[in-house]
Amino acid sequence: MIVSKITPQKKNKGRYNIYTFDGQKEEYAFSVDEHVLVSFQLKKGKELTSFDIQEIQYQDQIRKGIHLAANYLTARMRSRDEVKQFLLQKEIEEAVLEEVLHHLEEYNYIKDDEYAVAFVKTYMETSDKGPVWITARLKEKGIRSEYIEKAIDLFTEEREIEKAVALIEKWSTGLAKYSTVEKKQKLYEKLVQKGFQSSVISIALEEADWSPDQDEEWNAIVKQGEKAWSRYGGDTLKVKQFLYRKGFDLDLIERFIHEKEEED
Repeated sequence: MIVSKITPQKKNKGRYNIYTFDGQKEEYAFSVDEHVLVSFQLKKGKELTSFDIQEIQYQDQIRKGIHLAANYLTARMRSRDEVKQFLLQKEIEEAVLEEVLHHLEEYNYIKDDEYAVAFVKTYMETSDKGPVWITARLKEKGIRSEYIEKAIDLFTEEREIEKAVALIEKWSTGLAKYSTVEKKQKLYEKLVQKGFQSSVISIALEEADWSPDQDEEWNAIVKQGEKAWSRYGGDTLKVKQFLYRKGFDLDLIERFIHEKEEED
């Protein structure tokens, strides 16, 4: 086949339509990226074999994949696996996918080691997530273990304790209706869910400011105690057992029971 005509596409700048003549008629054959056009020295009168066309289209698919990925990467950094999944959704063929990813890594569009470091720094400094959660997310994104281990070292134990203490003191203000014991348990569970290490949480709970606020503790036992008093019909033993299980101090429990009995 002979290239009979080359025309630029109107809607896709940088792409060209290739027409060929087989000795009987001229017809549209395929389209190519400008880079491929130049690389293969495509011009009017050039003879192409079936193998030439396959190779041209193969290289054009690579260019298409690179362009798609480059646009995808403009918003933010992405991991190699994220880019791979994106290109698969865009129907980039498996046969060219690895070649596309290789070029992206060669051009430094994809750098999983730097991605891991940036990911750890971002979540360490701007979120309430701990290193366990961050590590799990990096694994989901297909980051290699050695990159994860090196990056997560930035989240030192000292930094993790400091962050956990700050979160404990922040979140505890929303747990006013609970006893100190219950608060600690709920905060422990919440920090585990956020990806903090158990050993670190225990240290943070010890370091956090638990200066007793008598008014707050009294208000909490009143709220819990009123419910228990109503539930157990004023059965003082059951109310005491309930409040004790909730972690309230025995002296405070006795004070509450005494005041309820005085009311009656």
